[in-house]
Amino acid sequence: MAMMVPEYGLGALYGFEEMEAIALALQQDGYEGGGILREFEREFCEYTGAKHAIGTVSGTMALHMAAHVLDLGPGDEVVCTPQTFQATMLPFLGRKVGVRFADIEPETLCIDPATIEAQITPRTKAIYVMHYGGLPCDMEPIMRIAKKHRLPVVEDAAHAPGADCRGRKIGSIGDLTCFSFGSLKNMTTLGRGGMVTTNDDHYAERLRNMRGRGFGGRRMKRRTTSIGPYAKPDPPYSDHSGDAYTHDWPEITEAGMNIPMTGAEAACGRVQLRKLDRMNGIRRDLARIYSEGLTAIEGVRVQPVTEGRHSIYHLYPFFINQSATGVNHDDLIRGLEARGVRINNRFFPCHVSGYMRAQGHRFGECPVIERVWFEEQVNLPISPLHTPAQMRYVVEQAAALIAELREAGARARLRKTAPGGAAAKPQRGAAKPRRGARAAKARGKR
Repeated sequence: MAMMVPEYGLGALYGFEEMEAIALALQQDGYEGGGILREFEREFCEYTGAKHAIGTVSGTMALHMAAHVLDLGPGDEVVCTPQTFQATMLPFLGRKVGVRFADIEPETLCIDPATIEAQITPRTKAIYVMHYGGLPCDMEPIMRIAKKHRLPVVEDAAHAPGADCRGRKIGSIGDLTCFSFGSLKNMTTLGRGGMVTTNDDHYAERLRNMRGRGFGGRRMKRRTTSIGPYAKPDPPYSDHSGDAYTHDWPEITEAGMNIPMTGAEAACGRVQLRKLDRMNGIRRDLARIYSEGLTAIEGVRVQPVTEGRHSIYHLYPFFINQSATGVNHDDLIRGLEARGVRINNRFFPCHVSGYMRAQGHRFGECPVIERVWFEEQVNLPISPLHTPAQMRYVVEQAAALIAELREAGARARLRKTAPGGAAAKPQRGAAKPRRGARAAKARGKR
């Protein structure tokens, strides 16, 4: 019996707990995050092991904030994975920062540490990694390379809240880690929201200034506390004067953007964080059904269960070996779609996307991702809203479809090689019946 297996628009489970928390937040005196956001940040630090957590409006903004505190600008370069969403590239494009792409591990789709150092130049200011599909990158060699070259590491952890690498939660390892709580993610804060974590006090201060309405730059204490003939009120009262009486700013180098997460979003996030391990556990159980079924199909491989790197399966990719199976990658995707299985492959390699080709990047820079993406990778739907029955249906349809495509390919190859198979076509230069002869023959048949 045919079954539809869609990609749902929500990657987390909502319930009355979130509704109650949001209702209480709306009864607070002010909706701009405030104490609820501080509590969410504190709990996120406890969960990840990070020293600081700064909540903001989106994962994309979290990436912009990271680029800001690293002072990335024109002439600078970063080393980055090509297997990531375009949001990772936006801060570089906006700041005129050059990108040098390392390649990926074909088994995991994460950045290959062995390809990073070759891309480091005197202009390199940071290494950016992305935990693809919820599977952590191999952080130990990445951090060693970063330490050797004195470079900060930025983790795009949009897919990885709750994932861990060798006993450490993602969010506590790199210099800056950026999370997204969009509607498709493993946990969400009303469909938007993001977080930056760091163990660096200086980064944290600058992140909070950017998130708020503060300033950064050179600040000097004034010799007087008067503005013209007017002295500073004593005792003071609320007048929005800030430090106007006590300090001057000879140079302002940065200004805040007023981009905090709201109180309602933070309230939702607190509930979601308490449910995160359970929701990730559902994804792991569903992924196990996929993996056990797909590995039984000849010519198919799946992401490995990597020692010390535990995926939370935000995405589920598998890989078809075209040469071993005779099955065309694109035909497989179209066939699964025709059988009711929604395929949404992620992500088109950044370096060959139009916006990066405009920066001078070209096909051939990253041969591993190019081969894997165009010939092997297929992403299957997975979320806590899916059922084991849907996963088993996908496996059954994939197995049946691969068998059909394999058989069809074998028949086509047989026709090409069979005696007379290719000769059945008219040979070049062969005499064709004259028009009159064809007409006379046709009249004789009437």
